[in-house]
Amino acid sequence: MTDIIWSEGDARIALVISISTLCFLIYWFVAHAGWFREWLVGWQGADHVDAFLALYQKGVGIFFIGIVPALLAWLVLPRTVSEYGVGGAEVQLTFFWILGLGGTLPFLPYFSARREDMQAYYPQVRVREWTRGLYVINSLIWIVYLGAYEFLFRGFILTGCLQTMGLWPAIAITTAISSATHMPKGPKETFGTIPFSIILCLAMAQTGAIWAGYIVHVLLALANDYFALRFKQRTSVLR
Repeated sequence: MTDIIWSEGDARIALVISISTLCFLIYWFVAHAGWFREWLVGWQGADHVDAFLALYQKGVGIFFIGIVPALLAWLVLPRTVSEYGVGGAEVQLTFFWILGLGGTLPFLPYFSARREDMQAYYPQVRVREWTRGLYVINSLIWIVYLGAYEFLFRGFILTGCLQTMGLWPAIAITTAISSATHMPKGPKETFGTIPFSIILCLAMAQTGAIWAGYIVHVLLALANDYFALRFKQRTSVLR
């Protein structure tokens, strides 16, 4: 018969995964609520909805998958927020990870951004004309949002699991949850998240912090937007 009494390690893992799941679900349903889009159309008109909605969704994500888990980690779990991957990192290893990954991965969108399925999702801000101000705002919101995202997955979940289990089970759990959250983006990005997550988890485990993976993730996201927009504009001109 299975023992149903929780050990301290079991309780910690259960709390980490439960908090992460709850925070992400709340973020998703609040950020993608149909009633909010309808209200926004009535307030701003349909032409401004897609641009504002993408920024709003990331803002909600920053709060629910970054700030809320950080507060709960500080209040509920027996470790400080800095111990969940946002403390000091091994500088030399961090530099090598950023150089190796940042020098290759951000160039992949140059080829993938030509596809219709990528251009259907990137850039998430949908406007006819991009101003310099919008470029800056879009980049800043990506930078902050991905900080929250990396804290949740490679910080909170991965390090929370590493406290009581081995590296590879912790990576497997983190990767499974991370890839599942990409399902709305289609099969290519969902399955592509699996090796990407494993690599960033290894970077976190070796360097002791999320910073290498975070910087690479930011570069990749900005490259996705830039190249998708570039090829979309070029296609529009050719047509």
